[in-house]
Amino acid sequence: MMDVVVVVGMLAAGVMAVLRGAVALLNYVLDQIPALSAKAERVITVLRRLRNVWRDDERAPR
Repeated sequence: MMDVVVVVGMLAAGVMAVLRGAVALLNYVLDQIPALSAKAERVITVLRRLRNVWRDDERAPR
């Protein structure tokens, strides 16, 4: 039968591994935000230009 100390030690090691993984994942996600923000800004600008072209086409006399 396993000793209680061994079981507690294994649980503590498992919890620490999960925490390390969560921190690593969070760091990765937070590092992606500036790049994603720049891409989103470019997409929004392009969509606004496209919208303006469509509106100008609708207002033009035919």
